[in-house]
Amino acid sequence: MVGPPTPPPTTEAEIQDEARMQASAGDENSSGMATDQPEPNAVEPPQSSSQPQTQEEPQQDPYQLIFPEIANLVAQKEFKRAADIAETTDINNEGIQHSRILIITPIILAYLVSDELALGRLVIKRLPPVFLSHPLVQGLGRLLQAVSARDYPNVYVRTQTLVTLTEQPDFPDQTLAGVIKTMTEAFLESFRHRTFILLSRTYTSISLPLAQTYFGLPTERLLEVATANNWTYNASSQILTPVPYKSLKTLETQANFTPITSSLANLNFIAGSVSKLEV
Repeated sequence: MVGPPTPPPTTEAEIQDEARMQASAGDENSSGMATDQPEPNAVEPPQSSSQPQTQEEPQQDPYQLIFPEIANLVAQKEFKRAADIAETTDINNEGIQHSRILIITPIILAYLVSDELALGRLVIKRLPPVFLSHPLVQGLGRLLQAVSARDYPNVYVRTQTLVTLTEQPDFPDQTLAGVIKTMTEAFLESFRHRTFILLSRTYTSISLPLAQTYFGLPTERLLEVATANNWTYNASSQILTPVPYKSLKTLETQANFTPITSSLANLNFIAGSVSKLEV
């Protein structure tokens, strides 16, 4: 049941109370609407990414990374191990950056020390054309040519040319310079050792000037080396008499260089070299 309607206010006090009640209700409604509606210009703050951005690291030079290990092996006279590591790095990368010279140089010099000349030439052949004008590559190539032809005077001249390059003030890498000096010294030692063996097989006697051409040594130093290898020397005639060749085992050096094997081809080759030197 619905009760009777509320009578309208009649007294002045009732009219004022009614007006105050209506004003209070209007304020509450407007306040509720303002709370429910979002501000039109409100902008939500950007959310920070939970995953950090990753930056690509610059690719490291494989030749510069491996070169300290190669240089350390060379300093220990571990030429074969140094060449093996350098060869693996070179074949797996085959870059065109100039730092490739750091590993090409010890590879070729190691093959010169062990007298594996064909392998040394293959290293140069696989280089891109941009390297062929590099002074070190040219010097190594000329040395390989001289050794292959048994052009004895030029073997020593071209070896010294390589060493002279490392002594220039603008030579770019002093560690590489040390590698070259160490390995060229080892090459000359092994080359002269093989020459002693060849001459011992070929000559019963040899003049001092001709022996100097073969060994690239001054007189006093040559006589010291000849005496150490049991050669005899006649000062009046300036003739050296080699020890007749007997066994490779007795002629191996303490450096453990691989001695060459006896063959008719070697004898013919040294005979041809002799004829050219004696002309």
